[in-house]
Amino acid sequence: MISAKGKRDQSVHRKEILRSKIREIQRLRELERQHMAETGYRKRIGESRDLYRPMLNNFYLRDLDAQIELNKRIQAYRDQKEASLQKSNSGLPDLGSETPRSSCKRDLNEEVRSAMCAREARILAVAEEKRKESEYMQRLEQTRLADEQKAAEEALSRRKMLQCCFEQQIQEKCRAIQKR
Repeated sequence: MISAKGKRDQSVHRKEILRSKIREIQRLRELERQHMAETGYRKRIGESRDLYRPMLNNFYLRDLDAQIELNKRIQAYRDQKEASLQKSNSGLPDLGSETPRSSCKRDLNEEVRSAMCAREARILAVAEEKRKESEYMQRLEQTRLADEQKAAEEALSRRKMLQCCFEQQIQEKCRAIQKR
């Protein structure tokens, strides 16, 4: 037979255990709230970044496309001018005599044309490289967003599972206390 003092000590001891468990649960809930608040803050920062990044990529692609189109038009205009100059020169009788000044000028013009063609080729190559890089960055961004979404879903399911476990333990303890 247990004395009244022993029963009281056991009940006080059980109450202390329950209080400590309740404090632990409250502490865990507070940590979860803090974590959710931090996650929400990080998510807002990420969302704002995610909002403007695709828009900038689209502007960048449009700018590259416009630059490529402009370069094509310039090249077409030059080709047209050269063709018209060759037609006008072919109508003149060739006497077989060429002055050193005209040959020097023609050589200089050819050098300028070849330099311009090389420059345009470099610009087109850089534009194409930047377009590919932009597409690659968009693919990386999409995979990163998908991974973040998956991780968030898994974290939410783990939190729900832990919360259910804690609540179940509390209910079992309460039932055990009520039975006594």
